[in-house]
Amino acid sequence: MTNPVTRRDFVKTSVAGASALAAFSLSGTNMAFASSGRSSGALRVGVIGSGGRGTGAAMNALEASPDTRVVALADLFPDRAMSARASLAPSPSARTRPSSSV
Repeated sequence: MTNPVTRRDFVKTSVAGASALAAFSLSGTNMAFASSGRSSGALRVGVIGSGGRGTGAAMNALEASPDTRVVALADLFPDRAMSARASLAPSPSARTRPSSSV
């Protein structure tokens, strides 16, 4: 059995990630909002965590604009990612299309 993550390890990792994010946002160039030079108008969304909240947030994003596209789904449990993909798919044929990336 693998070693479980301890609370101390979780806090250390969280603080390191938050620090890196803070340093990046204070650097003056926020790449998340930088323009790629294309003016397609499409909003590409990636979902991390495909449970109820993640899938619900993706649904909200898709309902907000017809130009929104979910381009990535990630979850620790592959069956959740596949379920979210099926519920977010625009057509029945897209719901059944196999993918090795999920």
